[in-house]
Amino acid sequence: MMEAHPLTVSILVIYLGLLILIGIMSRKKSSGGLTNYFLAGRSLNKFTVALSAVSSGRSSWLILGVTGTAFATGLDAVWAVLGILP
Repeated sequence: MMEAHPLTVSILVIYLGLLILIGIMSRKKSSGGLTNYFLAGRSLNKFTVALSAVSSGRSSWLILGVTGTAFATGLDAVWAVLGILP
């Protein structure tokens, strides 16, 4: 079993703390409610929504999928990245 390096754990905790802080700050600034947040006040055009959906999907895949693949296989993860490029 591998032990986590203290610096790695520290950086992860700081990163998660920043995400929580950003969420709390943005929650206080939002006055339209949760529905208005998720729908962006229905003011976004189709291109922006499509771009957001694609970039979110690819971003999560790159963060979770490629990171795990790189950890498990090393530099062979480069081939996984090349597979998602258009």
